[in-house]
Amino acid sequence: MMAAALPVEGEEAVDVQAIRRRMQQGFPPQDVQEYLWRVRLEAEGIPDVVVSDVDPRRFDAQQTSNLPTLQSFGSKSTAQERLPGDRWRSELLADFAELRQLIARWEDIGPPRKEPGTEEILRTNVPRMSDEDGWIVFFFGKPEAEEAATPPHLRLLLQFDQVLTRRLLDYHAAWLSDDGMTALSRARAVWIYALLARLDKPVHASVAATIRQILRSCWTMRCELETPSETQLMALNILIVIAGDFFGQLHDLE
Repeated sequence: MMAAALPVEGEEAVDVQAIRRRMQQGFPPQDVQEYLWRVRLEAEGIPDVVVSDVDPRRFDAQQTSNLPTLQSFGSKSTAQERLPGDRWRSELLADFAELRQLIARWEDIGPPRKEPGTEEILRTNVPRMSDEDGWIVFFFGKPEAEEAATPPHLRLLLQFDQVLTRRLLDYHAAWLSDDGMTALSRARAVWIYALLARLDKPVHASVAATIRQILRSCWTMRCELETPSETQLMALNILIVIAGDFFGQLHDLE
């Protein structure tokens, strides 16, 4: 039985100061839980205002129902011990929905007012949308050139409009599908998670195809990894549940 990863543990169980130091030093999140804590710490500056809530499920009827089935990979048998439990899935989906609401709320009201001298800090320079090689370095770094990877954070995600978010998910889907890709790295998992959190619903058919491609790759890795670590398995299951259940691409094949 997998240990529950979500909801995020309370402050008494987490070294929040250590997370703050890692944020200040530019280190990437160690796992999805730390990423969620970072989002919550960044959100502390959001004013306490009331905004209207939009139920994302009311758009489900607008999504295309003519989607191809995933039998080509969904029929692969998965060992029972690698599958997440129903409670784990429910907690994960609830926490993911909460993160999306937080992102939408900050996008509506804007971040806290800039302070003098912080303009450069508040905005991150990013590659051109078409510069795939530049995005590889941006996401994962380039050790030989001493270029550090860039972890996702809330202000950075809000720089990405929906066109760029969809293009970046396309890149990640293609990279995951590479023949040499046999495992899901922590940085890759956190970035895919963050981009899916930034993605608006309902999704266009072409975007749904990208999400299915990510789901297909993660599903295959989960089936074929010989001795996956708990961290690897948890990251794969998180993306499978979000892509499959939250974005409706699984079609009950589990």
